[in-house]
Amino acid sequence: GIASIASTTRKPVNEKPIVIPKFDANNPKQIGNLDKAVVTKNVLAIDGNIARGKMLFTRQSCIACHTYADGQTPKGPHLVDIGKRSKPIELVESVLLPSRKIAQGFDTYTFVTDEGKQVVGFVTRESAQSISVRQTNGTSVELDKKTIDARVKQDISMMPKELVNNLTVDELADLLAYLRSLKSEG
Repeated sequence: GIASIASTTRKPVNEKPIVIPKFDANNPKQIGNLDKAVVTKNVLAIDGNIARGKMLFTRQSCIACHTYADGQTPKGPHLVDIGKRSKPIELVESVLLPSRKIAQGFDTYTFVTDEGKQVVGFVTRESAQSISVRQTNGTSVELDKKTIDARVKQDISMMPKELVNNLTVDELADLLAYLRSLKSEG
């Protein structure tokens, strides 16, 4: 393409990339250092604190992609009634192993442009001329269809599996308690 790079990748305003919280490889209490099956079993045995869980939902960047109330613009799977739709073990596994079960409509694709640029994410809007893609870092980009050379579906979730590595089992139980409390339409 002759088209400038600005026309092939337009970015909406006010979007900040997700920052994956750093975890301490020497802290035996943090999930990044623990066996996921053991974490799952232990988390399910704890009654977490909903208020602390809600705070963690924001702090851990969950809020960057997930909506939790009606009227919010969805950027990733909608969690408004996730506590009603999912069993606790499914919620824990979705957080710890996001690629095991990918939410419908949120398949990850890799797009390669004619300039060799790769864009990875899920399609939020598609017209005859362009495709809007929400990228793995939480920001959106619009691609001109004429510039796309390849489009390949991936078997991985866009949700980074490292997002809760810095949490303790107790903190993950708080986050689970918050997710379980999301039951209503609104």
